[in-house]
Amino acid sequence: MRQAVLENGWMDFQFATTECFYTITGKELRMENPKMTDAERQRLAEKLDKELDDYIDGLASKGSRYTDGFSPDNWEEEMDKHPAFRTKPLEEGEEVPELIAAMQALKYDEDETTEERAVQYKDDGNHNFKLKKYRWAVDAYTEGIRLNCTDKELNVVLYTNRAAAHFRLGNNRSAFKDVIVARNFNPNHMKAITRGVQCCVKLKLFAEAVKWCADGLQLSSNDTQLKEMQQTAIKLQKEDERDKRKNALQDKNAEKAEEELITLIKERGVQLSSLNDEHNSDGGQPNDSILKSVETHHPSGAKVHLDDSGHLNWPVMFVYPEYRQMDFIQAFNEKSRFVDHIELMFGTPGQVPWDTEQKYSVERLQVYFEDRKTEQIYKVDKEETLGKTLKHKRYAVYNGTPSFILLVEGSNYEKYFLTNQKLVT
Repeated sequence: MRQAVLENGWMDFQFATTECFYTITGKELRMENPKMTDAERQRLAEKLDKELDDYIDGLASKGSRYTDGFSPDNWEEEMDKHPAFRTKPLEEGEEVPELIAAMQALKYDEDETTEERAVQYKDDGNHNFKLKKYRWAVDAYTEGIRLNCTDKELNVVLYTNRAAAHFRLGNNRSAFKDVIVARNFNPNHMKAITRGVQCCVKLKLFAEAVKWCADGLQLSSNDTQLKEMQQTAIKLQKEDERDKRKNALQDKNAEKAEEELITLIKERGVQLSSLNDEHNSDGGQPNDSILKSVETHHPSGAKVHLDDSGHLNWPVMFVYPEYRQMDFIQAFNEKSRFVDHIELMFGTPGQVPWDTEQKYSVERLQVYFEDRKTEQIYKVDKEETLGKTLKHKRYAVYNGTPSFILLVEGSNYEKYFLTNQKLVT
């Protein structure tokens, strides 16, 4: 495009398009060349492409490449460093990006006094608090606190306001710590006392809440809000003490019932053990270890229990090592036989999806158990009851769950398994 200044003050412009040349003189628009040939159009396009390529190549020439810009891998990180685009407050210990530091330097003049800067941070925190940007408010109040200004009342406000922001975020313990510090500066600050009561209630420190209410009412005996909060705290304290007594009684009854259950189990001749047994010097188990020995680790939480007929019902594990499968029976009655459960599980051909060869049948299945101390394998008569098997002198119930190994009798895997184990015949 070319331009020139005419005598009348108007600019004279001449520019080209892919179709024709135009000249603007004053207010007139005049077409100089009504049409370009295809060859001219092609030459113009090639000329413009070459000029653009030369310009780009010049930017990428040695010594002129800009290496600190955005890339597909870092553009989000770079945008987050810009104060205009950052969407979250600085994390604890995070290095302040240069642009944000520059903005802070503009707003918080280093030449101002510590108190003046602390006031600015307090005002920023208040502004963010009103906008419900509580995390940003916490950051602003924290910056003001870090200045360690000598104005006690300003420090009280900073800590109390930060406690309010923490409270809104659900950080009740942090909020409570802040109001405690605020009262160290000024024990009679009512906002700190009120906020402390609210924190105590959330933290279920009801006795402490009642105490804080009493402190506040000594300063302002007619404070309606504090009176209501005191009544609520006293009510919650009584309910909490009642619930604790109730839970303690329930725990005591449950422990007594478990001890009676363990006594009954031992009278049946069943040995209880745990994977993490710890024995006393006299060879006995600690009381808490005995109780844990009847606790199953299965997600169902099933435990040995007495039914209405006075029979023990055990959670039992059937393990099928050939296919790395297992079945968990939540309530195996001590009077029931192994074959009773095997018939339910394998009585119908094709009932078990992983038994692709359909060789796991009632007739062919054989039951074993392992003595974990000697690593010996014992064969179980599947016509026997669970209760009789658990009385075996080499059997021990670990973690409240009797477990048994099931193999297909006469199969190659049974031969392989028993060859590598110590089978006691």
